[in-house]
Amino acid sequence: MTLTELVDLASKKTNFTELADYIEFGGAFWDFTARPGAIQAEIVSRNETQYRFLWALLDRTAVVAKIEPREKNSG
Repeated sequence: MTLTELVDLASKKTNFTELADYIEFGGAFWDFTARPGAIQAEIVSRNETQYRFLWALLDRTAVVAKIEPREKNSG
């Protein structure tokens, strides 16, 4: 899936009606980011290093994704 296709998919809330839709999108996003050259930059927050911002260029417009970790179990 291309970045344009990912943005189009994410822009329509009707594409996310079931949990499986979110899981499928997440997989497509990770597949995209795994391709060499797909991400131009990765910014890591200084204070909260678990927050990462991925920078990709789409038709001269930056697309930034904020990646947050899952909460850790407190047990």
